[in-house]
Amino acid sequence: MRHSNVKFFTGLLFLVTILVLALPAPAAIIFQYETTLDLDLGAVGRSLPTHVSCDPATGEVCVTDTRQTALHVLTAAHVQVMRTSPLASIQWPSSGAIAPDGTLLYVDTRNGRTFTVSHLDIFGEPAPLALEAPGGDWNPTLLTVLPDGDLLTLDPADGRLARHDLATGGLRWTMQVGDADARDTHFGRPALGPDGRIYVPGGEQRRVFIVTADGRADGMFGRFGSTVGRMALPVGVACGPGGTLLVLDRMRAKILVFGTDLAFVSEFGTAGARAGQFYHPADIAASNDRLIYVAQGYLGRVQVFHVFDSQSEGGEMSMSSAAAQVVDRIVLGGAGTDRAAMRSFPATRP
Repeated sequence: MRHSNVKFFTGLLFLVTILVLALPAPAAIIFQYETTLDLDLGAVGRSLPTHVSCDPATGEVCVTDTRQTALHVLTAAHVQVMRTSPLASIQWPSSGAIAPDGTLLYVDTRNGRTFTVSHLDIFGEPAPLALEAPGGDWNPTLLTVLPDGDLLTLDPADGRLARHDLATGGLRWTMQVGDADARDTHFGRPALGPDGRIYVPGGEQRRVFIVTADGRADGMFGRFGSTVGRMALPVGVACGPGGTLLVLDRMRAKILVFGTDLAFVSEFGTAGARAGQFYHPADIAASNDRLIYVAQGYLGRVQVFHVFDSQSEGGEMSMSSAAAQVVDRIVLGGAGTDRAAMRSFPATRP
């Protein structure tokens, strides 16, 4: 009798195993290291990329280089087409971006204390720009150009977020983000999410704040900590495939993935200086063709990742590409990093 029970349960276990293996694989997001941007290092021979942005319409990339006090512009194919010259009169740039007309916007400071939004024409020379001040002592250090041409700025001293009509310079609205008593808490650059809302990485406030397109607070998400799914210092937000949000955490050297319901999905990244690793990452940006750019000032590099859904045709093609050097699989809906993560490293590591 006991022998019959053993045979029955063994057969049942075998059948269940077959059924599980026959189920379709869960949807997954793949992060694949592609390359590192080749920036013109100029006379100093080094760069300090503190911010990176991407024009969603053209795929052009703008890198803010604090060491060279310059802005680098690259095509969607990652060919550098411009590096601002001394004629731009840039002193201490921050958060550069490409405007819809191809001109450049960035934040600069003349004395280390007063920050202003500056404008360069298509030749990289100063152009007039007059923005209506939202009142008080306004010192924005972060900016984002929206697809409709509007401009978002953030003053980290008091968390003041403002939206301007770039064509007229008129102020559409302004509001307070985060804790009013917090000061200089390493806010990240505001970003437009796939749902049309604005997401502001809170830095030392360990949250990502959500704002509606018309300037109303709409909640927050994130939990403080150093374990899986927690935030220690969120400094960047970008759009991922399928309406997901990617949050860059500088202290944890991770990109955290959040679903359309803003629930944590999983995370990607390890600390280090090798290709595909992060060392004090500073900013993140995404293109419409699923390329992710991560600026790392201390290592003087901007890394490029291809991020896609594992079940898409493009994902299968990219996975078989010889360019794949670092690949991590993240299971959507999972409780943590997929243990069946796929990795492949180059023969020689930098």
